[in-house]
Amino acid sequence: MVKKTICLDFGNTGIKLVHGNKEVKKVDYDLIDSEYLLLPNSSAEDLPQDAGMGKAVDSAWIRYSKKGECHLLGFTAKDYQAKLNLTQKKVDSIVPRTLGIIASIFEQKPFEDYRLGLLVPLNEIAAAKQLKADLLKRAKGFYYRDRKVSFPIDPKQIIVAPEGTGAAMRDATAMSRVLELEKKSEGMPLRRRIGIPSPAPKLDGLVW
Repeated sequence: MVKKTICLDFGNTGIKLVHGNKEVKKVDYDLIDSEYLLLPNSSAEDLPQDAGMGKAVDSAWIRYSKKGECHLLGFTAKDYQAKLNLTQKKVDSIVPRTLGIIASIFEQKPFEDYRLGLLVPLNEIAAAKQLKADLLKRAKGFYYRDRKVSFPIDPKQIIVAPEGTGAAMRDATAMSRVLELEKKSEGMPLRRRIGIPSPAPKLDGLVW
């Protein structure tokens, strides 16, 4: 098993997933349905218990505890007629969706360690600190489908940055906003963390 880099961009038309291993210089891309649905615990017995013949992420759902509510993502949520809610803040569902995706990647090909980059809307970046804290807490143990799993991560290996900032750097107003956010960010400068000014999305340059 090797270290994995996972980057997620939570767009309205789909979750863009980029993940790979630097050691083998291989990068995989995927587009996951954006739908998300929260169901009561009683629904668990009717939800998929394995990937079947499809991709693991297509049947992904999680619970924070054995008796907790069921968080459905992507195709699983869509299959239950979930509708995309454009008025709901993305950060409200990023943690369960991220955990479900991480677990599904591991199911298909186990990895030893990982680092994570999350792109969130610029107008929701203020919630980045709380988002990171919630993710660190929940990643220590949750139920993927009906199996207890754990994917603890070093806080220094998580980066939360605003989506689309790289393309917006030609705009002076956007640049000023990023500089303002940079003053409030911890550690590495925000521009460097999201790969500015490089125009091409690179696995390492995107968030580190």
